[in-house]
Amino acid sequence: LHRGRGLTPFPGTAPWEPSQRGVSWALGAVRAVCPPLGAVTAGVSCSLSLWEPPRMSSAMRTDLMLLSFLGHRLEAQDQEFYNQLKALSCQLKDAGPVPCKADGDLQTDGLTISKSFFRDLPDQESGDEDVYRRLGHELALLGDQMEREVRQELVDSIIQNLLDDKMEQERNQFLGRVIESLMENVPAGIEEEKAQLVIAMILTKKVAESVPGLLQRVFWSTVNFMNSRLSSCVSNLTRRDNV
Repeated sequence: LHRGRGLTPFPGTAPWEPSQRGVSWALGAVRAVCPPLGAVTAGVSCSLSLWEPPRMSSAMRTDLMLLSFLGHRLEAQDQEFYNQLKALSCQLKDAGPVPCKADGDLQTDGLTISKSFFRDLPDQESGDEDVYRRLGHELALLGDQMEREVRQELVDSIIQNLLDDKMEQERNQFLGRVIESLMENVPAGIEEEKAQLVIAMILTKKVAESVPGLLQRVFWSTVNFMNSRLSSCVSNLTRRDNV
């Protein structure tokens, strides 16, 4: 994954077209089944997102942690990604007492905007939820140091996997292989499972930035991966309440 070094496709996957052509094709595939962006509101999603998210216990809110990570340092040109992220945050807050609006323009100076995603959450369990949100933000700061090692070709391979419904049962294994291929360039001093956690969230954000219509699919796939493979790491981090 050093810059300038080529990447080979992962075992079991077909060769993927390089960045621009590959992402252009993926965008076309997503738009063929998704409504126009303006039609995306809370509770409404395209057919790519029509599955039941994993149930979240009060003891493991990795969904809030990942949402906070994704809301870190959004840029002004990411309006479509922001709209999709806002719609997702509204779905996560669906039980809250205050209606959530999924529309509106992105207004950011490059700082984290994730706090605005959670302001309508109900008061109960707010302490625990705040731990996960804060943890997501701290992991995003760590991710800033690592994301430059993630090449677009690798992101494209995940997009291809997400668009192939036949691969749904093997999605955790595939993501695990992708993450493992990135471990050799992790900065010294970062625990292995913590590095895997950060890499999984970096990949999620890069996929959603490349093809915003895939946000919900990649989001819940990553949440499922973290809950099934990295739950002990998440629990340890939340007990420490810092990265």
